Amino acid sequence: MTAVEVLHRDQDFRLLRTQEDPADNAYWCFMHAQRFQRDMGYRACFSVPLMKEMREFLKRTADHLTMRAANSDGGLAHVIVASDANVYNLGGDLDLFCRLIRERNREHLLAYARLCVEGVHELHAALNRNAHTVALVQGDALGGGLELALSCQTVVAESGIGMGFPEVLFDLFPGMGAYSFLCQRVSPRLARPFYSRPTVAVARDLLGARLVHVTPHDGVRHAGRIVETEAYVGAHDLACHAAKGRTARTEVMFGHAGHAYVYLCYGIHDMLNIVSGEHGVAQAVLVRAAEPLDGWEANLSGPGNLAKGFEITRRDNAADLTGGRLFLLERQGGDQPRVMRTRRVGVDYAKEWKDAPLRFIDADSPFISRPKHR
Repeated sequence: MTAVEVLHRDQDFRLLRTQEDPADNAYWCFMHAQRFQRDMGYRACFSVPLMKEMREFLKRTADHLTMRAANSDGGLAHVIVASDANVYNLGGDLDLFCRLIRERNREHLLAYARLCVEGVHELHAALNRNAHTVALVQGDALGGGLELALSCQTVVAESGIGMGFPEVLFDLFPGMGAYSFLCQRVSPRLARPFYSRPTVAVARDLLGARLVHVTPHDGVRHAGRIVETEAYVGAHDLACHAAKGRTARTEVMFGHAGHAYVYLCYGIHDMLNIVSGEHGVAQAVLVRAAEPLDGWEANLSGPGNLAKGFEITRRDNAADLTGGRLFLLERQGGDQPRVMRTRRVGVDYAKEWKDAPLRFIDADSPFISRPKHR
């Protein structure tokens, strides 16, 4: 008996090549088998026959693993989904879509969508109880192909391949569960439209967001949950730097939202601000305090301490906060700060603006820099 034996000998798949490796307790599934090799016109996508064969493979594998688990037979199994083609999977069956749309066949389009959803759910939910699922991505994985990979617990991909959701090029939402899978793996960074909103709203909504800085000299990644901010709303706000006009220091404030405004305070402390609001209006949010995350021990209470702990300096002035070095991630699911507004700290010089309630704190956080009530 060889170390590798054909899985499900009673099922002669036409578009799959399946095999079992007992030595490693691994179950392999190769898409686009046989057909790709002999049919040059074959498109390595999710045709209905391919999806049905994969559903059959996954169902049988899940039943087999459930039975083994009930009998306490063997350790953790591995289910690997790969491809025999020169791509992993190109997603939806475009020829089928065109035909069904021309026929106005809504029923069959919905049936196709349901088949897609049920397939990735089978892989993501039914198998994961008893197996470690792996997507071995060699060649491009687009649309549903990437969704299939993301539904697995581990994605192993070769360098230089294309991965993405082409539908976004046409202002279409990547449905069938793709967005949900992606958000479980990559927490969305706050994008430019978030920062371009009214500054008071940005200051409030930054509570609970996570500030991340990857320091350039050593590549260390630090993260903290923001718990205190202050809004500075333009030249008419006498506590705002823009009140003294457009200068070399404040130039970045007059630019596009979503950039860092870092300045030196009293010749001692660097302070991190986030440019917000409309272009040319010169508004910003001062990040005053954060809670260190991921086991990091640092004093991030107060804007000077925060910048020092994160190693943010004037070298970071004008940095694009939608980039990959200094950026913010949106609140994690279930994180709902108890928002409280107070007057800002240290702006007694601002005349009628000194008591404006433009400081926002997470009232339940022990990391805020000053008392709650002012």
